[in-house]
Amino acid sequence: MKPTALTILFALLLFSCRNSETPAGSTTKSDTTKSALTKLIKSTSQQTDSLATMQYDSVKDDNILVAGYPIVVTTKQRMEKFLKQADSVFAYHSDEDNCIDTDYHLKASLFIYCNNSFQYFSIKDNSVRFSVNGKSIKIGDNVNVLKSVLPQSYVAQHKIGGDTSDSTLIEAYLKDSYRTLDFTINGKNKIIAIEVSSGEED
Repeated sequence: MKPTALTILFALLLFSCRNSETPAGSTTKSDTTKSALTKLIKSTSQQTDSLATMQYDSVKDDNILVAGYPIVVTTKQRMEKFLKQADSVFAYHSDEDNCIDTDYHLKASLFIYCNNSFQYFSIKDNSVRFSVNGKSIKIGDNVNVLKSVLPQSYVAQHKIGGDTSDSTLIEAYLKDSYRTLDFTINGKNKIIAIEVSSGEED
């Protein structure tokens, strides 16, 4: 919600409360204020939803492929052939997730599973094939490769890492889960990391 709309909203709410005691069947400034308040809330909500929709693209979970697998919706058991290529495997109990997390390290990339379910991945080299919406993306590709695949997210890319960083981030929402697909871009406009978040809510 925009600060200006929020300020007006609280002002109208306060005014409405001060004028709430009126005779039955009468039309007062309070009634008019309540009507205006309702319209403002509805309008602001619509603007907020519209802004969120305009800023980022959304991607179906099964349109994210790693080594040809729709990894987000595929169990660890079905990914076994791919995961056997890992250089190292580390399993540990996670109190936060209440499950056994397993980290699979494959060259510079990482894949994490909670019990049998996908949790997170980070791809930082080209030892793993990746595609989204049918478009193959590689580490080292120019950021422009994302312009046609995720046009809204491309426009909404933003700086990350503080004032001294030259990196930017392009994000897309996953339609079927509380996750984001993230592309980290360096100062030379090259893709240096591809990640899907764990889906944990703040």
